[in-house]
Amino acid sequence: MGEERKRYGLLDGDPAITRLQLQHRIWQRTLPDRITLAPIPASEAGKVRDVIDLGCGTGAWALEFAAAYPSVHVRGVDLKPLQPTSHPSNVEFLVDDITYDSAWASPSAAAQQYDLIHSRSMSSGIKSWPALISKCWEHLRPGGWLEFQEFHLPMRCDDDSMAGTAFERWNQLLVEASGKVGVKLDGGFAEVPRLLQGAGFAGMGRKALKWPVGPWPKDDRMKEVGRMFRADLSVVLEGVSIGLFTKALGWEPEAVRELWKEVEGEMAMAKMHAYVSIDIVWAQKPDGAVG
Repeated sequence: MGEERKRYGLLDGDPAITRLQLQHRIWQRTLPDRITLAPIPASEAGKVRDVIDLGCGTGAWALEFAAAYPSVHVRGVDLKPLQPTSHPSNVEFLVDDITYDSAWASPSAAAQQYDLIHSRSMSSGIKSWPALISKCWEHLRPGGWLEFQEFHLPMRCDDDSMAGTAFERWNQLLVEASGKVGVKLDGGFAEVPRLLQGAGFAGMGRKALKWPVGPWPKDDRMKEVGRMFRADLSVVLEGVSIGLFTKALGWEPEAVRELWKEVEGEMAMAKMHAYVSIDIVWAQKPDGAVG
């Protein structure tokens, strides 16, 4: 996994922590006053004992949930040790692979089962959604909830403001290059609702949102989201583009940099109404379910 991250220009270490913290702020502003959309109101906090955050990154979501529900034990699992070493006693972090049983074996969670399983921005790292959903079913208590929060490339635009731009060309090249290296830009997430139903989950909810590229929306909160998301893109996508375009399309690195410079200039002008799609899905393991 580490070699693949380097190959496609993804960041590790302190820059990765900064970027992931920025993404957490974007999610906070996207869902103000909501840590999760699964129906776990504060009045039911006593019924929630154990929570696990898959691909927890810097641990920001796990820490936020633990602060809101101090009687709940929260475990965060990630492949990278990006989490703080000092944290509240109701939080634990583990560097592990979520496909391994060891990632789920919290000393707090009886029978390795949880009341809430949360995952965010994991699509590109999921090799098999059916296998992950099966794992989640196994480790959810009856009545427990599962929630996936994902964003999907390529970028979209609902009018003609992106037409003929360097940004549109880059977006099309991203699709082409990803296809040539066998990468699904949505990570296959479109199949998740069907897979959840097939696995036996019930009470499914789904919310579709948008992250604007830049501060073009009229709404002040979404302007802020757009500014932060544009900053996030500026940090990570040049490296990703160089990795993909040189490998899959045969471009020279300098040519990719020149295209990306044009793209950044267009994003700064905030005239394009481009956005990335956000998809949040939650579902419940029914009370009385076996397995």
